[in-house]
Amino acid sequence: MKNGKKILLIALALVLVASTVLAVTGPGKWVPIKKGQNLSVNIGRAGVSYTDSFYAGTVNVWRLGDYGYHAPKGFEFTQLLLGVKFYDKNWNRIQTVTGAVYVFFDLRQKEQNAFRDNRLSIYYFDTWKGLWKVCPTYTINGGSRAVCRIRNYGVYGLMFRDP
Repeated sequence: MKNGKKILLIALALVLVASTVLAVTGPGKWVPIKKGQNLSVNIGRAGVSYTDSFYAGTVNVWRLGDYGYHAPKGFEFTQLLLGVKFYDKNWNRIQTVTGAVYVFFDLRQKEQNAFRDNRLSIYYFDTWKGLWKVCPTYTINGGSRAVCRIRNYGVYGLMFRDP
């Protein structure tokens, strides 16, 4: 019986440690970046890219559902949302983007058609105003990737507008 309690306590301690580590580090990919480095971080069919990074530090990129982030009336998300955070080399969280930083979503054919019809764009969730703002979106790779240059780190979504 004592061994069973000991195993249970060890298992409970491991779960507690693992949940604490996840709460501190967060989900997704954590990738170090050097000042002046070009970097692209893919996670699923989306990601973030840096051209000549202004900072040295760590970028955190993750995908999430629309939990708490609802599409406005007449719009719908076509993919999971993309979260992007950046921490400098001293682990200070940077909120405003300096330099050339882009988020991207790889598009399926239906999304490519919607973009050509001006019914698909990347949006940024403005936490101060509690609403989605359009991020000027263009495509590359023959129309198969939607891209926008970001000004703030945060949550981005690819939204389709009903006609």
